[in-house]
Amino acid sequence: IFFMIILNTENIAFCEDVYMIRHIVMWRFLESAEGNSKVENIKIATERLYALLPKISEIKKMEIGADVLHTAASMDMALVTEFETLDTLHTYATHPEHLKVADFMKISQECTLAQKKN
Repeated sequence: IFFMIILNTENIAFCEDVYMIRHIVMWRFLESAEGNSKVENIKIATERLYALLPKISEIKKMEIGADVLHTAASMDMALVTEFETLDTLHTYATHPEHLKVADFMKISQECTLAQKKN
């Protein structure tokens, strides 16, 4: 599921007339998948996502966080990445190394939410 929020340029924080594309994804993991517990798969996913940084230069920033509230509405993990342009986001999304991680996430997740923000 992808959502795109288009903001009026008056609401965008500019820095020397340049702004970044922020891509946000949240996951709820299955209790177990691939022979691992939910906690183990969150750790594996985090490690695999951070391992993309030296492999995909288009990623300008990456932050990953795990759920601490554990409410019914909570997601288990969130990823925030930043890219210079939609083209560099597309390069990341179609990069073979990213696709390997995405395959693992599809098997391990109960559901996902994603949005691109510029």
